[in-house]
Amino acid sequence: MSAKVILYSKPGCHLCDDVHAVLTQVQREISFDLDVRDISKSRKLIEAYGLDIPVVTIDGLEAFRHRLTAEELRAALRAIPRPGPTQ
Repeated sequence: MSAKVILYSKPGCHLCDDVHAVLTQVQREISFDLDVRDISKSRKLIEAYGLDIPVVTIDGLEAFRHRLTAEELRAALRAIPRPGPTQ
């Protein structure tokens, strides 16, 4: 089962663009579902994140705010417990 990663961002945010680039780079190495959400289209998201974007959540938990490196993302994804094969 793949991790569910959400990037909260908005157009014109250079930090958001940088984080999105890291996410897509790592996604080529480690499989995960990526959903990019534009906070400018939702009052609720604007109130929640405002100027604190980009925000990255992994499986519903906030994992990164403002910046992340490929190494940090890889480590966070590998740290997620995944069910093993059943016998």
